[in-house]
Amino acid sequence: MQCQCGKVYNLSSGSSNAERMLVLEKQFHLATDMINQPNYNAELFYDTFYEEEIDVVLCDQCGRIHLYNGDGKYITYIVEN
Repeated sequence: MQCQCGKVYNLSSGSSNAERMLVLEKQFHLATDMINQPNYNAELFYDTFYEEEIDVVLCDQCGRIHLYNGDGKYITYIVEN
């Protein structure tokens, strides 16, 4: 992925320092509440936690925020001063 400022991010090599996730607060609480349940397992935790998460790339060069929209493209936001 290339930011409009020219910085290139290789997103196919695993997690990088630029990659983030947005997780709904309700999903976070549901997932963390499961930890103390007797039927808790990691698969259920991850399925719940990541159910509606959004992949984010934060450009460390210009500060733009790129949100993955699910169809192979990113929606870009720029910081306003």
